[in-house]
Amino acid sequence: MTVKNAVNAASPEQLTQLKQLLVELVNHSDDIEAMQPRWREFLEAMSTIADNLVVRLISNDLKAQFVDQMMKRGFQPDLKKGSIDRLLTTLGVSLSKRDGELASKAMQNHFEELRVAVGKAIRFTADRHRSEQFSVA
Repeated sequence: MTVKNAVNAASPEQLTQLKQLLVELVNHSDDIEAMQPRWREFLEAMSTIADNLVVRLISNDLKAQFVDQMMKRGFQPDLKKGSIDRLLTTLGVSLSKRDGELASKAMQNHFEELRVAVGKAIRFTADRHRSEQFSVA
């Protein structure tokens, strides 16, 4: 909803800013860790444009408690390169066309893929940890 509102409500200057942030994401799309600060900046710009304080607060909390901790613990969700490319391409098209619905659907699809990938990474790490515990005993 925030993405949709942001794309539809953005001024020409804000759209330019979002497009520039998107270019930064594209330039770092092969490195999930390098993308994280750029994603945060992009999503923060979206929530500011959409004027959604609740989303900004939740985003800050998730960033501090989930994403940063996940990265520190070495969880690397295995997102297919094509998935990220598809998202970034679709976001670019949605910004050019000012199509908030397209942007919203692209983000929903991406976060669903991310949710599945994070779940797999957590299960893999937990299984590996259990195996290490049993091999030591």
